[in-house]
Amino acid sequence: MHRGWLWLGLWIAITSVGVGQAVPRSVEAIPRSVERITLYWLPPRGETPSAYRVLLDGVQVAEVDGAAKSYDFTGLTAGREYRLAVQAVYPDGRASEVVERVDRTYRALPAQARYPILIVGGTASGVGAAITAARLGVKVALMEPTNRLGGMITNGVAVTDVRQRDRINGLYEEFRQRVEAYYRARGDDTSLYFYRNGLNFEPWVANMLMKQMVYAEPNIDLYFGVRPTRVLKKGNRITGVEFVTLDGARRGRPTESDASRAAPKSRTQASSTMTASTTDSCRAAQAKATDASLATLSW
Repeated sequence: MHRGWLWLGLWIAITSVGVGQAVPRSVEAIPRSVERITLYWLPPRGETPSAYRVLLDGVQVAEVDGAAKSYDFTGLTAGREYRLAVQAVYPDGRASEVVERVDRTYRALPAQARYPILIVGGTASGVGAAITAARLGVKVALMEPTNRLGGMITNGVAVTDVRQRDRINGLYEEFRQRVEAYYRARGDDTSLYFYRNGLNFEPWVANMLMKQMVYAEPNIDLYFGVRPTRVLKKGNRITGVEFVTLDGARRGRPTESDASRAAPKSRTQASSTMTASTTDSCRAAQAKATDASLATLSW
């Protein structure tokens, strides 16, 4: 009899702290501006929460209704990294584990700035070029008009082609390993995500992992929510690019690049010449990249 009460007491103690409680799914942090990040989630499977607690840097800042699927964190500091989290609360008082994401607010667009390399477009190729240059010791400005990185990879195309698995290398292999590690940590069967003809993943997961790769590089200054409005030239040399924020609230003066000795004849050539710096640091980086570029730029 006493043993029965003991087991009942243990069961109450375990369930009261929420061990094994269903957690919010597909939790994603999306930066919205220099002072705002939105946290999104889907409800847990199996049980319906009565509320959600949202936390900022480990401190609860609000409790929202159980029907909510997002929360706006506002009044934040431009360009700062934050830990944003959500926790499901159930009618009997139990709570799930906290699901946390790390992200940053937009970097403020300066009136004027100078970079050895300027990359317009945070697509998979733009991200690959930025990371490669950054790891070779060159400061890079990566300009992206949306609030997502990766282009098609993170905006709906959730399968990438892999014809010969033994030839995967460079940054694509690094990305693949991150995808596999994420799903393995989540307890999924990773064979479902990497198979003979491609890598399969959820777009929001790809966006999160690609941002992690960029955030890990101190030589990359990432600007979200900006678009180019004018290319500045001096003779046949590109001297800078003018950008504007998408809301039109702040207009940046030229963000300059130490690049471009010849006038571009095509869009492809323009992108190339804008990022081919003539500074000493970039000459050294280009020399180091001669043998590594095929691997590190394999997306």
